[in-house]
Amino acid sequence: MRSPDRLDIDSERHRLAGTLGVSPDITPTDLQTRFKQLAKIHHPDRGGDADFMMVITEAHDRLLDLIEGSERALARARIGGTDGWVWADEATPDDEASRTRMALALLVLPVLALVLLAITWWFVASVG
Repeated sequence: MRSPDRLDIDSERHRLAGTLGVSPDITPTDLQTRFKQLAKIHHPDRGGDADFMMVITEAHDRLLDLIEGSERALARARIGGTDGWVWADEATPDDEASRTRMALALLVLPVLALVLLAITWWFVASVG
């Protein structure tokens, strides 16, 4: 007999699959293909309903989490990701690490631009 948690996961998987019109045993690749088909039809930029698009997007994301297992769900929830970078679906704009990286980028990029400008000026002055 299955545990209550497993029954909840199976029933959620069946419910989400029904929302998207797919089999609960769908592969991640086939799920992505089906999501793209639905998005072409229901995306608000193409005259579709924004609320329904949000429903199918959430169903797609959650079903993909269930298909690929809890490892993907944990990776999406963790700030910093497995490689130390924060990807768009793993962080909010208000997260401290994101603000720190943005501040560093805003400081470093102008300095690099000035260095490149100085090198260019020196090269032009020494050649001419």
